[in-house]
Amino acid sequence: MRPKILYLVDNLLIGGAQMQLARLVHGLGDQEFDLRILALGDTHPRLMQIIGARRVAVFPMMCIWKPGFWLSYQKVRQAVRAIKPDIVHTYLNTSNVFGAYTARQSKVPIIVTSRRDMGRFRSRRIAAMERWSNKFCHRVVCVSEAVKQQTVASEGLDPAKAVVLYSGVEVPAAPERADSCGGALTVGMVASADRVEKGHMDFLQVACEVHRKNREIRFVIVGDGHLRPELERFADREGIRPVVDFRGRSSDVPSEVRKFDIFVMPSHTEGFSNAVLEAMAMGVPVLANAMEGNLEIIDDGVNGMLVEPRNTAQMSGKILANAGRRPDLRAMGERARAKIEAHFTLKHMVERYKTFYNELLNG
Repeated sequence: MRPKILYLVDNLLIGGAQMQLARLVHGLGDQEFDLRILALGDTHPRLMQIIGARRVAVFPMMCIWKPGFWLSYQKVRQAVRAIKPDIVHTYLNTSNVFGAYTARQSKVPIIVTSRRDMGRFRSRRIAAMERWSNKFCHRVVCVSEAVKQQTVASEGLDPAKAVVLYSGVEVPAAPERADSCGGALTVGMVASADRVEKGHMDFLQVACEVHRKNREIRFVIVGDGHLRPELERFADREGIRPVVDFRGRSSDVPSEVRKFDIFVMPSHTEGFSNAVLEAMAMGVPVLANAMEGNLEIIDDGVNGMLVEPRNTAQMSGKILANAGRRPDLRAMGERARAKIEAHFTLKHMVERYKTFYNELLNG
């Protein structure tokens, strides 16, 4: 009989963690493990298609402060007990807390939780509850060494419980690159405009600094959110709107990224960026802050470029220095793609998780 692995996740909407989970389940398949998912919130058709709807059960979890919480929690606990998994593996904050506790109450033999970022966006309450849940789990999967170190330091986690399992992405069959817009060097970023920490304003500041010295370079922002009007007003006020293209949401992000000569990741915090992996897999060199998970992906000057965190002068300098060096950028992009092929493909990720689960089951 195949071992049962039950994943608990806050929701199955489009997001980095959710997409990685969907790809992991799809990649693991049915041969070695019996895989199930309990989603504690809404689902998206695209992810359901990747995973296979038959594997997913939805049990909406009410907020702990609302009257219906305990009823919803009891339904989740009943579902876990009915499935009788050998391993429970939780994704995202609510599942890390209540999933681990539910698994403990249900006498699940092996309990695994996850940390997929540096914890900068967690409230004090959630952070405290995740620390509390650590005593119920056997392992905490971290997406990078940076996340592992932060988790051990901030949560007082036993280092022996923390394990690093890198994410992986699909690598296109061929590094097809679209021509840049109008022949001008094109610099772009992809991120929802919903948090200042994503670095949109830093990106626009870089555009200002570059535009003062080179009026040919074009900038593209893919993504939408409540901060967009403020960003557009800034671009208008600084006189850079003619060279900044706010694309908004895109149904085909890869096609947008292939048009970039440089992919900029100006985020103020990155545990391990899927966007960076995906850009590199398409052969686009990445310019990012030298911090956290970025340091584990990008080799500065080899397959990408790193600058001091939030140093817009350095970032604009890197762009200007490469303005007339498109062949060099293409070569750097090819090396970036090779780095992903060697270490960060979906196949690599699936094999890492297979080994991890089998070691737990046989331990």
